[in-house]
Amino acid sequence: MSDDTIRVYYATNRSCEETAGKPPTFGRQPHAEGAHWIRFGWVDVAATGTLDDRRYQITQLHLEPESMAQGAPKILGSIPTFTAIKQDASAQDADILCYLHGFANSFESAIQRAAEIKEKLGERRKLVMFVFCWPSNGEMIPEISYHSDRNDAEASGHAMARCLLKLGEFVQSLEKEQRCDKAIHLLAHSMGNYALRWCVQALVRQSPGQRLPHMLDDVFLMAADEDNDCLERDDKLAPLLDLAKRVHVYHSEDDRALKISDWTKFNPDRLGSTGPRRRGGDRKIVPVNCKYVDIGPDNEDALTQHQYYRVGEEVVEDLRHVLDGMLPSEIPGRRFAPEDGGFLLLPFHKR
Repeated sequence: MSDDTIRVYYATNRSCEETAGKPPTFGRQPHAEGAHWIRFGWVDVAATGTLDDRRYQITQLHLEPESMAQGAPKILGSIPTFTAIKQDASAQDADILCYLHGFANSFESAIQRAAEIKEKLGERRKLVMFVFCWPSNGEMIPEISYHSDRNDAEASGHAMARCLLKLGEFVQSLEKEQRCDKAIHLLAHSMGNYALRWCVQALVRQSPGQRLPHMLDDVFLMAADEDNDCLERDDKLAPLLDLAKRVHVYHSEDDRALKISDWTKFNPDRLGSTGPRRRGGDRKIVPVNCKYVDIGPDNEDALTQHQYYRVGEEVVEDLRHVLDGMLPSEIPGRRFAPEDGGFLLLPFHKR
């Protein structure tokens, strides 16, 4: 790969069409075998243009073979994918970042966003990028696409849980000296947080009466289209606190996309708008108020103020500090905000 080529590993439960001699295509519906069915592979993305006008274009798409046919050897796409991720993480001395995209993303746009995130967040701490691409519609049709995506996010939770369990089984199958022992982080944006809820609940059902094992390091809940009581309820995202070392909640009351979700879809207060409902709760939860930094340079995303996790320069820099391993109270640009039980992120010119 050239310096401008970004590799993104993926798992997806989208419908898949394979034609000999052509790259596979992934649709907007769950896999024909069911929403639990997962395919694995990798994509190369070319990053072109200046830093102020960056473009991400898929140049190569690889789908690992998969077969569960009776009477034939099993072929699992997860094994070569996880093996390649382990090798890349070891060779680059890199952490692994798992990405759950939000509403109205196609397979292609989710991969492009993942490449953008890797490029921006990996400036100091190298990252191997892995995206779980659930079947959101890739369209911005009010009501229809939103409710369809919400249903697909819920249905995809079991597939995401299977993916994490496969990863755990893969790690356990390795001899101790073969393990790369790199940190595994997770970033969920918007409705990806709702999908994460159902992933967590599927994991809970797999181990009734037991706490979830510690599998993740830093988890970033960005502009979460999820209820603001989710981290205090066992039937929502509270079990995530067992799964992760620390959970960072980035929120903004000016997020217009979440206001629409709140007002027009009859959803309760959004986590991505208010932050956690219970202030000063579990020490693992770190709220970060992005009210003053939720628009990118040159008013980028001023219409929705929902994409600050990738266009807000202050937010991107803050995420880099977290990935560097800095303690929450030591990260520059933050001011303790007792009313939030967390931190207020200041714009660069006010620091």
